[in-house]
Amino acid sequence: MQRTLANRSGRVISLSRLFLSVVFITAIWLDPSQPTAFPEAGYILLTAYVAFAVGALLLTWDNWRRDWKFAWPFHVVDILLFSVMVYLTDGYTSPFFTLFVFLLFSAAVRWNWRATTLKQGLRSWSWSRRRWKATS
Repeated sequence: MQRTLANRSGRVISLSRLFLSVVFITAIWLDPSQPTAFPEAGYILLTAYVAFAVGALLLTWDNWRRDWKFAWPFHVVDILLFSVMVYLTDGYTSPFFTLFVFLLFSAAVRWNWRATTLKQGLRSWSWSRRRWKATS
């Protein structure tokens, strides 16, 4: 296993994405109170994300060029899923908030710390802006 993952950040990220997607869909299956808003949309979205994670893993597992080519689009999909699932569940107390750690991890592994910091700043700004609009 160690040789399989040697120098392949994309493989680690793809496996982590698949693992998290399976854990999340299992979590909402075991706890039917989540997602609180639009539960059907949450189930459909997570089922599609599991399929996306499997497809991303199969697409990039043996080709580093495809992994490099699809890194940004996959990261955007991860960010969008994080945003929607946190919105559909309980916000900061959402079980899906752990996806935020995955986003930071994948950005740090793929790109340098400056890109990770920039993305973190943009995510925090957009999150606080949404919260501010919700309370206004």
